[in-house]
Amino acid sequence: YNISSSYQDIVGRLSLLISKKHRLTITHLNGIDSVLENREYFGFNSILGSDSILIEENNNIKSKGIVLNYYSNWNHNYNSHFSISGYSINNRSRSLQFPKTSNNAVLDSNKTLLVNGLIDRSIRFHQKYTGIRNHNISAGFEEKIFKLDSKIDYKDGSSTNSSNLKEKAYNYSFYLEDQWILIKPLEITSGIRFSYYRMNEKKLHQEPRIAAKYRIFQNLSLEVSIGKHHQFVHHYVNEDNIQNNWILSSNAIPVISSVNKHAGINWDTKNFTASLSTYKRNLSNVFRINTSLRPPNYNPDLNAMILIGSGVSNGIELIMRKKIGSVRGWLSYHFNHTTYNFPNFNSGVSFFADHNRSDELKTVVITKILGVDLSANWVFSSGGVYTDINNIYIETGSGFTINTTGRVNEERLPPVHHLDIAISRSWKVKSFLIDLGLSVYNIYNKKNISHKRYNPYTSQLSMSDVSMFGVTPSINLKMSF
Repeated sequence: YNISSSYQDIVGRLSLLISKKHRLTITHLNGIDSVLENREYFGFNSILGSDSILIEENNNIKSKGIVLNYYSNWNHNYNSHFSISGYSINNRSRSLQFPKTSNNAVLDSNKTLLVNGLIDRSIRFHQKYTGIRNHNISAGFEEKIFKLDSKIDYKDGSSTNSSNLKEKAYNYSFYLEDQWILIKPLEITSGIRFSYYRMNEKKLHQEPRIAAKYRIFQNLSLEVSIGKHHQFVHHYVNEDNIQNNWILSSNAIPVISSVNKHAGINWDTKNFTASLSTYKRNLSNVFRINTSLRPPNYNPDLNAMILIGSGVSNGIELIMRKKIGSVRGWLSYHFNHTTYNFPNFNSGVSFFADHNRSDELKTVVITKILGVDLSANWVFSSGGVYTDINNIYIETGSGFTINTTGRVNEERLPPVHHLDIAISRSWKVKSFLIDLGLSVYNIYNKKNISHKRYNPYTSQLSMSDVSMFGVTPSINLKMSF
């Protein structure tokens, strides 16, 4: 098993001060991520009539975006922000399978091409008025247009099969918010957001929110909040390969909603800050695509493949930060417990979400020596969850489709930890400011396990570890004038 990867990002930003009251900025980004995998499996001639199979996978993720922002301070009581943005992300995964005989002759290849592209275009307008005593009133609207283009092509010898899905959705939102200083130590922020999502069906979603902040002392305050949120665009990870896919809510894919509750205490001084907070999220209409580890094939029976359930996420987060001095930095600890429940899956028993990590500790130290900025970041977290091989099976006649029998995500991978360092320096050349930096991820080359890969091509189902990045250097350059 061999894997290689690379990434590059280019970000450009232009800011123009039109007048004392108006400012225009344009930001452009372009990113390319590439992952190449080569795998060879041996000894399953009873299945494919050959001794081994070579699999080559090429995954590319390209993202582009541009944002135009226009800020206006009309007077000391009223300001506005208008923006137009366009963003696209295209995931392309190509897989080739070459069965080989005992004399190394390569048979006809099997080919799979998966393309998933999402375009997000939006117009936003935000305004804030502070002319009413003890009130800061904000209001705005947003229009978003989503376009999804997904394509799947299969070729197995002389047999070919393909499917294509093109979808378009609109989301119109309006919100109103009031920040009210009821009495001097008490501040209440309340608001509501209306989202009108239109695709195959049209529906208005209401999202009320309220938060309160009480200042016990000058440097000590309490915060509580509760709000409702909706999610219309979903990120689906295909475990059969490493490609990420996007899905829009439709007649088959539900709109996910959540009620988020939060409470915390904050301490803030000139030198230090600390906060301790807890949260709980109750999720409704969480969905799971019941097609094993493969993506949906966008066929008319998609409704039958969707399982609808619920979820609960509880967490505690502690953050301590040193803001000034020759050595600065922060330490954070996060505990999370996220579970899903589907009545017709896993015998109705709740199970950990795929992204659950339970515990995560982060430390960051920043200093400066002889004009050079130095930083170190150490991360320790629980390993990811997975389903043991004893609880999965290959469905007969399904083309090596993997299914689960129960006890989903009850096993956990070993803990993950890595040390990252970065060094940077700035130069000023006439009107130019140049920042050059070098960073190294996982400097002691810890072999952290990302996830398990199931292999359905052998006579018996097998499972292997897939590692995260080892030592990974990167360089960044920033120029401003």
